[in-house]
Amino acid sequence: MINGRQAIARATRIIKETPNNAGDWVAKGRTLGELGKHNEALECFQAALEVDPTFVKAHFYKGIALHKLKRVGEAKESWRTFVRLAPPEEISRIEPARKWITETQE
Repeated sequence: MINGRQAIARATRIIKETPNNAGDWVAKGRTLGELGKHNEALECFQAALEVDPTFVKAHFYKGIALHKLKRVGEAKESWRTFVRLAPPEEISRIEPARKWITETQE
């Protein structure tokens, strides 16, 4: 089993090889977020959206990172974009995002 530092190093190597893969940026951002590195995670989610502005998972996780950083208005906007763009198979994320939009206090 690899630790967080190893996972980040691996993700960084993969991104160097394929910098235009939004999914790789999101994977690295999720790992950073799980380690409490929310600013760095946010940078990864933003990089993913630069590669593909319609990559719905990047909008979802960007909202989480922003919320952790107490940037609630921006988090809600990311979740709104996610809900608007998400295909039906993302239902497991759509419902929580809708709830967060309505229940999260600014």
